[in-house]
Amino acid sequence: MMSRTELNIESAGSGPDLALLHGWGMHSGLWSSQLAWLQQRHRVHLVDLPGHGRNHSVEMSSELAEVAEVIAEKLPPCHLIGWSLGGLVAQQIALSKPQQCHSLTLVASHGCFVNRSDFTLGMQPEVFDDFAQSLNHDTEATLNRFIALEVHGSDTMKQDLVHMRSVLMQQPLPDKSALQSGLRILLQTDLRSPLPSLKLPCQLIGGTRDRLVRPEAMEAIAEQIDGARLCLIQSAGHAPFIGHPKQFRIALQAFLEQFDHHA
Repeated sequence: MMSRTELNIESAGSGPDLALLHGWGMHSGLWSSQLAWLQQRHRVHLVDLPGHGRNHSVEMSSELAEVAEVIAEKLPPCHLIGWSLGGLVAQQIALSKPQQCHSLTLVASHGCFVNRSDFTLGMQPEVFDDFAQSLNHDTEATLNRFIALEVHGSDTMKQDLVHMRSVLMQQPLPDKSALQSGLRILLQTDLRSPLPSLKLPCQLIGGTRDRLVRPEAMEAIAEQIDGARLCLIQSAGHAPFIGHPKQFRIALQAFLEQFDHHA
């Protein structure tokens, strides 16, 4: 079982609550390019997933519902922003605890990452199996391979690769069992069926050159969620807030400003 008391979430800024959830193998330091403006307008909660970053010593479950439950218990009602695997966690929180979620922003994320018999816009399950096997031999090399896949295709690929590898090393490498659990969540999860039941403001932000979460998949998932906004950033890869921070900020700010008007 995951420990609910040990999970650490760093918070700073002033305004409506907003939580940032990172992707597989990384930590919340990856959001650094967006923090200054977000913290001027919001109380920002930086969530390190269990087994990652400052929560390196916290056990991570391979069950998405349990991961989401543990994190939701540590957060106030807030705007949820989740990237990649963090987007799956954010979706699960929004579905199971809608009272906790003022809005949902999915960054290079959707409800189903791996191909199914009725869904061919995801990744082949063999890709995740390969990463799971390579973790047993060399965790750091495996993470670097995954980062290379995340930045592949972006017109800022080289600098994105350097930056993400630098950020990765700012914290202890994720626990191997946590990485295995995250891969199992990515492999097993399919939230396409419940997603249309979401009754809250939702935005999806992706990159037109993303090789992990194809823009066609983002379009398909956006069509399932009533009223969802979709923004595809030209020439961006899987981490648009890294390679194209200005365009990402414009998209996110336009979405969040609607709540300022209603305040």
